[in-house]
Amino acid sequence: MVQLREEIIAGKLAPGTMVAEIPTGERLGVSRVPVREATLAPERDGLLVFEPSGRCRVRELTVRDFAEIYGIRMLLEVEAFRLAARFHSAEDVERLAANVAKMERARSLAHVTLLDIEFHEWVLVASRQSRLLDLWNSMRGQVQLFAPTAQRELQLGRVIVQQTIVENHRAGLKIIQSLCESTAMEFPRTHIKGWEEWLEKAHLGMKSI
Repeated sequence: MVQLREEIIAGKLAPGTMVAEIPTGERLGVSRVPVREATLAPERDGLLVFEPSGRCRVRELTVRDFAEIYGIRMLLEVEAFRLAARFHSAEDVERLAANVAKMERARSLAHVTLLDIEFHEWVLVASRQSRLLDLWNSMRGQVQLFAPTAQRELQLGRVIVQQTIVENHRAGLKIIQSLCESTAMEFPRTHIKGWEEWLEKAHLGMKSI
C-alpha cells in the first residue's frame, strides 16, 4: 500500500503518530489485513516502529538520529558521486535526467521527496558499487524521514523545496557528466551542507540526544 508510505513521507502522519489497523483501514477504505501487510515494509525500512504491546507508530528521530543519518549519508554520497563520474553510462545519464524532469512536474512534497531519494539511488547505481548501494538501501527509510521532517520544522513549502532540489540535481548531473572525480566529490558536501547547518543551529522541538 503505497499511500501509507507517502503519507508518512509527506508528514501527513507525523512522527509519533499511532497507525492503528481499524481506523487506518476505514480511512483508506480497506480491511485490517491490507493495513497490517502494508506496515511490514515501512517497518523494515525504519519508517514505522512496533512497540512491545503490538501498537504501531511512525518513527520519531532524535537529534542523535539526525546527526548519524547525515554523517552516514555524507560518507556514502561523496564516494558514490566520485565513482559515478568515473563509471556512469549514457543510460545512467538518461535516467538521472528523466528523474529531474519528473521532479520538476511533481505536485506534492511527498512525490518530490520520493524522486529526490530516487535520484541519489540512481547515482549509486551509476557508481557500479553494489555494496555502497546495499548500505544506502538499509538507510533509505530513515533518509526519507529526515528530509520531510526537517522541511516541516523549517516550514519550507513544496515550491521552495522543489525548485532548490531541481536546480541542485541538474548541477549534480552536469558534474557527473564532466568526468571530474574531485569536483563530483565536492558536490554532495555542498548539496547536503544545509542540513548540517540546520542541525548546528536548532533542534526545533525534536527530542534531544
